[in-house]
Amino acid sequence: MGGFNVVLDFMKGLPVNDNFVDEIRNLITDIKHQEKERVSYMTYEMKMQEARNDGKEEGLIESSTQTALDMLRDNEPIEKIIKYSRLPLERIQELAKEIK
Repeated sequence: MGGFNVVLDFMKGLPVNDNFVDEIRNLITDIKHQEKERVSYMTYEMKMQEARNDGKEEGLIESSTQTALDMLRDNEPIEKIIKYSRLPLERIQELAKEIK
């Protein structure tokens, strides 16, 4: 019955000197460390995914801008440029000013 009381004392936060309780402490420490590593890895993965998404978005914007510039140089109608570049009218107007 003494072993059970030792575990109860440990759970209550009382100082306990017992080999079994030491094993429990070590196990808890290991689990906490593993959880910190898992959270750290997940945070890293989330940051990497955000960077990939940002890069994709940047690439799409660059591609759309180039499409609009090419179409402006070919004197295509604004409505057609909006349709194919998917850029807002304001951005197309800015680009038109840049190439003139």
